[in-house]
Amino acid sequence: MRASNPKAQVQVAYTGSFGDFVKAAELAHTQVKAGADVLTGSAQQALGALRAVAEYKDRNIWWVGQDTAQLGIPESYKVIAAASYAYQAVVEALIEKRQSGVLGGESIPLNFNNGGFIYQFNDKVGPVLTAAVKAAAEKAKADITSRKLMVPWKEVK
Repeated sequence: MRASNPKAQVQVAYTGSFGDFVKAAELAHTQVKAGADVLTGSAQQALGALRAVAEYKDRNIWWVGQDTAQLGIPESYKVIAAASYAYQAVVEALIEKRQSGVLGGESIPLNFNNGGFIYQFNDKVGPVLTAAVKAAAEKAKADITSRKLMVPWKEVK
């Protein structure tokens, strides 16, 4: 984010419920009115929040999705990119561990390295998705995958 706009600010807000689509839409409108131009939220929130973002047809207001299925819905013209989980990596690791006698007590992550986390761009959004934006995102992904860039998850509020 700050690679494209060093002055960008993160606004964090919660609806208190994954299933409250009305609150998600209201919150999206509130953040846009406060100056937000890129929003994201849980996949469940997209029903309300992404639809709210899509109401700004002629404005540079965008969504970064938490499910690649959002790239195929009518509001997808506002989705710059989306992420998803691929559980195959976990299932295969569970089977391998089970076959080797390990019966639990471990955490198996979903990440870029094991193919459990997927990130996909939406080329249909037009000129907002520049080559520079893609390159910065791909560099960040490569740095995360190689552990050159460590995300301090415990510090995220």
